[in-house]
Amino acid sequence: YLLLLKANRPQQWIFEELVNINANEFNFMDKQNPITAVLRASNTMQNFPVEDVLSANVLLDYFRADIIEDFLNMLTPDNCRVTIVGKIFESEADQCEIWSGIKYTVANMEDLYKN
Repeated sequence: YLLLLKANRPQQWIFEELVNINANEFNFMDKQNPITAVLRASNTMQNFPVEDVLSANVLLDYFRADIIEDFLNMLTPDNCRVTIVGKIFESEADQCEIWSGIKYTVANMEDLYKN
């Protein structure tokens, strides 16, 4: 899927559709719990100007194909963490999480799965 995304330049029409979808979600948002709204706003204030606090995490401002391409170029199998969960892997777990006691293992991704 990443190869497909990288093969095509970012499309402005897709961005514009996301702008419209997000604007509709923002404009017709359900009423929030006041405490939750204040917590979100105070967290957002750490990273955005006051005038953008309510809409910063929802509304998109401008299309920048170069930023999207830079981000896509950083998404490689060597730069990601894949989590696979299932009882079928229980016998391979060789470590134990200290607080929850959940067994797990950490391994490099095999070349077979990188493409």
